[in-house]
Amino acid sequence: MSTAINEILRSDQKMAAKISRLEGKTIGIYIKGTDVITYLVPHGDGLKILSNFDGEVDVRVTGSTADFIAYIRASKRGKSAGAGRIEINGDLSTAQSVQEILSEFTFDWEEMLSHIFGDVAAHRFGRVFRTVNEWAATFSEGFEYDLRQYLKTESRLLPTRHDKEQLGNAIFTLADDVNRLEARIRRLTRDPAEES
Repeated sequence: MSTAINEILRSDQKMAAKISRLEGKTIGIYIKGTDVITYLVPHGDGLKILSNFDGEVDVRVTGSTADFIAYIRASKRGKSAGAGRIEINGDLSTAQSVQEILSEFTFDWEEMLSHIFGDVAAHRFGRVFRTVNEWAATFSEGFEYDLRQYLKTESRLLPTRHDKEQLGNAIFTLADDVNRLEARIRRLTRDPAEES
């Protein structure tokens, strides 16, 4: 994996220069909910990717697998992945450099695969990946809609808009009733001597 990433970095001199400025630093990539930690060690020729590292990391990048996938997909479309989904902590200047690199990093899977399998096979892999990705996006949107409808109408585990409006009205009415009752209790418990 290091070899393929370094090959891509060599083709993007601007990105390679930014990464080489982090030489001597260690970046830990932590996947939430798992024990997976990957360490990136920038050096003059690119990046070294390690699964074990005994020292202290300079920057810690933390997120769930879904957060990293969403980030990659959003950056590919030129959009923001949503603030706060991926946490970057550690040495301030290094963290800022890592954040800048992540925001500018584009990863061309087809290009990487073309170096390994050739252009035709890489294009086919890319086409299959895009098709599966589009299907997964369509499936997940449809599944989410169907699940929401089931939970609202069939199982009644989630409130419908009408249920929420009724609850809101009931709470407002109850609060109003409590205020009137409190005023009446104050009026009834008032000392008659105070009124004169």
